[in-house]
Amino acid sequence: MVTLVLASDAPADCAQFPDDPDLATFHDDDRKFVAVARTSSHRPPIVNATDTDWWHYREALERHGVRLTFLCPDMMQASARRER
Repeated sequence: MVTLVLASDAPADCAQFPDDPDLATFHDDDRKFVAVARTSSHRPPIVNATDTDWWHYREALERHGVRLTFLCPDMMQASARRER
């Protein structure tokens, strides 16, 4: 069981979400998944299929111990190249 502490000034944010300028614009709706992955004693990976935002933040998240598994990594890389 994981207990998250919601930030009083930003209800979508959790205290367990990393305080990192590289993650300042990470989507509010997805922060709870990061907080759970970081807080759980099982350290589960976050599995992503097609949401390219996770790809853009992957290095910052991994620095904070968040393991990511991309089901479609080729699609993520292709999308990142198109966005440049």
